[in-house]
Amino acid sequence: MRVNTGNRKLAAFNLRLQFDPSYLTPLLDSARHLIPSSKGAVDLKFSISEDGNEVLLAAVIQKTQVRATSNGIDIVEIAFTAMAVGETVLTGVVVQLLDNTVGNPQAIGEPNSAFVAGLIPVVIGDTRLRASRQTMDAVYRASTLSVL
Repeated sequence: MRVNTGNRKLAAFNLRLQFDPSYLTPLLDSARHLIPSSKGAVDLKFSISEDGNEVLLAAVIQKTQVRATSNGIDIVEIAFTAMAVGETVLTGVVVQLLDNTVGNPQAIGEPNSAFVAGLIPVVIGDTRLRASRQTMDAVYRASTLSVL
């Protein structure tokens, strides 16, 4: 996932990535932040919602040097396993982005904003050419997948 901080330093974020569990299963073991250690020390926590259709992500970035403009900066990567053939979408909500204002972090952008990317289509095909299910990078590349 990529964010635009308006050139302000990002000190914390809270995101919700929504998916259809009948088509996709997140591989939480592979979820990771993409922030280089030279840009700050990241404490990332993630879990699956009670309904099983959202990945909940929250992070604090100490000594942050993370900032981005309209090009954005990659902050998180999550892989999924395709569970069924068909078409589905990924979408999400930026619950909160906070800057590094000492003693009173300020919101970056509007809280509870839908992902600018909107609904990201995912098409899962059945080629039966592979012996195992493939995984996908849910961040940007929603593309055709093959499943058994």
